[in-house]
Amino acid sequence: IIICITALYAPTCHSLSLPSSSSPPSPPPPPFHNPSTPEEAVQNQLHYYQTYQLNQAYQCCSPSNREATRGIDEFERLLKEPPYDLILGHQRADVLLE
Repeated sequence: IIICITALYAPTCHSLSLPSSSSPPSPPPPPFHNPSTPEEAVQNQLHYYQTYQLNQAYQCCSPSNREATRGIDEFERLLKEPPYDLILGHQRADVLLE
């Protein structure tokens, strides 16, 4: 599987003040509820990166990748540094199958 990421960001937006009783909106669900193919699993993981759901993205990693990153805290730290920081909040990702 080859993944092409388009890392385009919207211009800085001004935040809106919400009443204190409002909770932040829930992120949208991933495209596949129960992924049944590697492509569907990758699409879900890309969705989690795009929507900054790093704990869920970490859960999609292979056991060997989770072991290599030594836990969620290190995984999050790695994703916030170049070149991996480009995947967070990306505008578009295309999965190309060979």
